Amino acid sequence: MKTKKLIALLLSSAMLAAAAVPAFAAAPSAYDGQPYESVGCTSDDPDGEINLAVIANGKVDIVGDAMYIKGSVYSNDTVYVGNGGGNKVDGLFVSGVKGMWDYKTPGDGATEDQYRLGYIHVDDDHQMTTNAYSTTLQYEGAILDTETSFDYAYTPYEVPEIANTVDNQIANQWGPAPITVDKDTHFGTLELTGAGLIIDTTAGDVTIVVDNFNPGNSPEITVRGNNKVNLYINNSTIFGNFNVTIHNEDINMWSLPGLWDGQYNYKEPPSWQPKDPVQDFFDAFGATNVNLYIGKAGDEVVLNGGRMAANVYSNADTLKVGGTARIKGNIETGAKTVETDGAGTYIEGKVVAPNADTLVSGSSTILGQVITNTLTINGAGQIIYKADTAAAKSEVTPEPTPEVTPEPTVEPTPEPTLEPLPTGEPLELTGGYAYIFGYEPDKIQQIWVDDEEGGHTAWDIEVRMAPEDAVTREQVAAMIMRMIDQSYDTKDADYPLTPNMTQHAGAWYERGLAYLASKGTFDGVESVDIGPVTRGEVAKLVVCGLNLTETTETSFADIANSPYKQYIEIMNAYGYMHGDSETEFRPDEIMNRAEFCSMFNNIIGRNDMGLTAQDGSTVTAETYYFVDLPAGAWYTDIMLKATSAYDDEGLIDVDTRLSNIRNTLDHYDSQNIA
Repeated sequence: MKTKKLIALLLSSAMLAAAAVPAFAAAPSAYDGQPYESVGCTSDDPDGEINLAVIANGKVDIVGDAMYIKGSVYSNDTVYVGNGGGNKVDGLFVSGVKGMWDYKTPGDGATEDQYRLGYIHVDDDHQMTTNAYSTTLQYEGAILDTETSFDYAYTPYEVPEIANTVDNQIANQWGPAPITVDKDTHFGTLELTGAGLIIDTTAGDVTIVVDNFNPGNSPEITVRGNNKVNLYINNSTIFGNFNVTIHNEDINMWSLPGLWDGQYNYKEPPSWQPKDPVQDFFDAFGATNVNLYIGKAGDEVVLNGGRMAANVYSNADTLKVGGTARIKGNIETGAKTVETDGAGTYIEGKVVAPNADTLVSGSSTILGQVITNTLTINGAGQIIYKADTAAAKSEVTPEPTPEVTPEPTVEPTPEPTLEPLPTGEPLELTGGYAYIFGYEPDKIQQIWVDDEEGGHTAWDIEVRMAPEDAVTREQVAAMIMRMIDQSYDTKDADYPLTPNMTQHAGAWYERGLAYLASKGTFDGVESVDIGPVTRGEVAKLVVCGLNLTETTETSFADIANSPYKQYIEIMNAYGYMHGDSETEFRPDEIMNRAEFCSMFNNIIGRNDMGLTAQDGSTVTAETYYFVDLPAGAWYTDIMLKATSAYDDEGLIDVDTRLSNIRNTLDHYDSQNIA
């Protein structure tokens, strides 16, 4: 059953494209692609070569929790590692200054002996002080090189002159009909709605210049043929949110498979599985088939949401990518600021921004090399290139090692004592309404449906529940807050932000984090960041949020040294969380959204509920427009129960489920469904 009336959600799509001719010199030849022996190291790496995932002219800051870099890090300046939990670098650090900092900055009590000089292997020499909320940084080793160099530059592109000029053109999927362009064209104004523009390269390359681009509903550009498209967008009024999808005629960019297995691993398909159709597209004629040139000096270009098989080349001062954007292509830009943000945001290509201060955050992922001025990676951001696993320093004449005074052993900061509510009673949740929603719709458009009565309009919508995506700290906090507000009518209660989370002021999840902070959840945490959370931390968030105290001993052997041991035992006592076996709980593994829904159902008693709607029909994934909950999957019924709204008779109120409950409870105004 589907509700016929639907107010379109804020839907953004993103575009990226790049210049056809690289404007940069080769990477530092002493490291990138060179054998380990060239820097005096031996390795059991399969390719035996150093792979630089990050090349930075300035400093590299790895701050927050759960950041991951697959490959080595090269910097002309300092490599700084914050005191966060679960940070990992599968590679070497190459620094152009005296050493790498652990988590203390100059002037912050750091002394000479806290510099890490020369080669480091984490298992031998490197011990980082930890507290209850952090773990030792994992990385392979480090090389001190005061002779580092950075030889990259950016050459701005120039917009070509096109003789064939069209003053004004409307390209509309639904009427007037889409237009096809098969030769070089200069548009004064181009208004695009739906799949309204087809660029036909069958006969050869096509260059398009647009002075004023006016995007309508779900603008989409389709490329036909295997030759090159060069698309220049000149006006700056739309760059606050560039909302266009670009793809080849044979590729549906809105139904691509996932890339990440939730454990920092890019998913390579097995030999028996058909290849990604977009990868087939690239294999046939390369990732430079479509180039987008966008933005001039002084502009801010925001590529937000959507998916695109193209490269980006930008002269803008600022370039941002977010909103679950899926980009298959390289980025080359002269921007001074480059940002990627948002869970589900992927850039599958090289990012070259030699003038930029680059920020990779919010669980966003770059599947390629990053060349930049400075880099900050936080909020569970990821740069996945090629792992470097250095095994040992080769037998060479060592440089004298200065003697240092051993650092005193620092006892871990104990977990905060659970602070009960004034009543001293655990919170019991009614769980009548639904507070787990899918991501923003991948597609939302009105279509014409022929029927016996002469036809009618209907909505064609695609929404993802993303069962294998990591559940994040902010999502868990928001869902706990919504459940409490519903059960105890506390939506007007005020929970001010604590000093360690002021950076989240105004965010949709602000109130949930503030509530958990009021329970002592984040005591002793220097900065509360957002992003994926482990099974152990989810146990802590729920126990603190619901004031749970009942406990029991468990036989989980893998939680003995976990800082979350007491919370896991409490969740197990209530029957809310279970292990994989009697002896294995997996406290350090990232929890995915399907696992969270299973736990959610345990808490509010939905495991025994059915999927029958008030009108007698059976609720399915199609009822809520979900496209990634296949029939028969272990998580499908679990996630449907978690996202449904039940009445007092145990039947599903579909209209209530599709209404805008979020807006009422936490003022989140994105899921406007009526």
